[in-house]
Formats: sequence, C-alpha cells, structure tokens
Amino acid sequence: MRVLTLFSAALASAALAMPAAAQWPDKPVTIVVGYPPGAATDNTARLLAQELQKTYKQNFIVKNQPGATAQVATTAVARSEPNGYTLLLAIGSHTIVPALQKSLAYDALESFEAIASIGTAANMVLVKDDSPFKTLADVVKAAKEKPGKIDYASPGIGTTVHVTAIMFEQAAGISMTHVPYSGSAAQVQALLAGEVPVTLASMLSFGGVVQSGKVRPLAIVAEKRTAELPNVPTFKELGYPHILGDNWIGLLAPAGTPKAAVDSLAETLRTLLASPEFLEKLKSIGMNPEYRPPAEFRKAMKDEIATYKELATRVPLAAN
Repeated sequence: MRVLTLFSAALASAALAMPAAAQWPDKPVTIVVGYPPGAATDNTARLLAQELQKTYKQNFIVKNQPGATAQVATTAVARSEPNGYTLLLAIGSHTIVPALQKSLAYDALESFEAIASIGTAANMVLVKDDSPFKTLADVVKAAKEKPGKIDYASPGIGTTVHVTAIMFEQAAGISMTHVPYSGSAAQVQALLAGEVPVTLASMLSFGGVVQSGKVRPLAIVAEKRTAELPNVPTFKELGYPHILGDNWIGLLAPAGTPKAAVDSLAETLRTLLASPEFLEKLKSIGMNPEYRPPAEFRKAMKDEIATYKELATRVPLAAN
C-alpha cells in the first residue's frame, strides 16, 4: 500500500509538472543585445522579437547592454538563470573575442546553449558617393603613399569587421588608422558626415545606405558577387583570396537552459526561415538568411573559435 501511495504521488507530481513545462514561455522573454539601439544587431533583434511574439503570444523584450565588443551583454546572459527567459542575440564577434583576450568572464562555447543561427552578412569596404576613391586600388595606393594617415571606421575592436580590416591591411601591405565606433549606427553617421574617408562594415548595417546611393562599396567578402550588389567585386577577384568576413547572427541561451525551450525556439526559427515573408524582411535589412540548428550552430562556433585563435598567432587581431 505504501508503494502504491508513493507511486500515485509521483504520478500526481509529474502531471502537475508537465503543464508548467508545456506553458513556456508563460512570462516575458528578454533578448539581450550587446550593441546600442539603432545598431544593426539591435534592429535584427527587434524584428525577431516581433515574430516570436506572434508565435508564442508572449512579450519578447529587447534589452540593450552595449560595451566591450558585447562582452558586457554576453557576461550578463552567461550569469543569468538558465530558465529560457533570457537569451542573447550574438554575432560573429562572439567567436573572435576569445582570440583577443586570454581571460574572459565566460566561455564563449561552454557557457551557452546554441539555439540557432538565422543568417549571415558579408563585410564590405565603403566610401562616400563623392569620395575620390573610386576603387579598392585607389585606397591601397593612398595608404601606401601616406602610411597611417588614412582613417577607417569600424563598429568596434574585435568585431568581424575589424578582423576583415586587419587582414586587408596585412594582405595589401598597408597601414591605416583604425577608428572604432560604438556600434554600426554611429559608424554609418561617421562616414556620411565625412568624419572618416573609409569604412569597413557589414551588409547588415549598411545595406539600406548602399541602396540609397549615398555610399559606394568598393569590395565585398564573398566567394562570388552577390545578387544584391552585382557590380561590386569580391576581395577574391581583386587579388585578396584569404580575407575573412562573413558575419553570422544567431540566438544563444545560458548553459543549462531547459532543452524543451531551446528546441522550441530552434523549431520556431526554422519555421520562420521557411517563410517567404520573413525571408524578405531579413533581406531588406541586408542579411542573407541561413538557418543552422543547435548542433550545427554549436559546431560552427567551436570551429570558428579555434580558427581565430590560430589566426591570432599569425595576424595581430587586436592591432590598432
């Protein structure tokens, strides 16, 4: 009788627990972004939050915690309760930072559950529409004539954009002066205002400005020319085949987050990325949609961390 009573109690407890788990999310979910409002990552997070709210009938709140190449936000999420209610919208710099700093407050891989990646955005070299630099060769020529005198902007030290710039300098045998800004929104304004003559940026942050004709892209990191910018040559075409700069964006959660929440979000993102309407929204902000499920996304991050750490032994990634 005692065994039966305990068994019945266990069944009752399981029955009570199941609805609670099935109700996730039953309160607002916070998506933390490591860049300021108006930045490309922030815009993506808000677009994603809108779509997730429609699916889950629950609020998804975007919280900006800029600073230290997203380390402030990343640390906060890594230390948050792993209950499915705090997420991180991460970008490619997440796997670069470990190559720049020996000591971090988190482990870029082990402190998180990979949910899914949703897309990539190629990096470019851009100038204003009235710039005397008509081609990438013009920039190289000027930089060789005036070493260290040509400024270029980036959205921050340690971003994929910054790494692309350093690799370009190394490959071209030039030295420019890095001017890091506090995110892509400030970087866009800096180029348009003439504060810097050259910028390296991702399609995610400059796609709309390029389409407006206010800036001129000189080169793009891609295997072949893109459909969006068919007249822009690739670095590879221009004689620089080994430059990296494919900036992914995806969702992470603190390590230990319930698998049910991770799987649910991953499946929701997969469904969204099969929707022509959502795909068009991503493309409109300069992103190339690309879904990678949890295991594949995690492996990609692991491989990138190893690649950038090895690269840092040959190229000064933290230069300038």
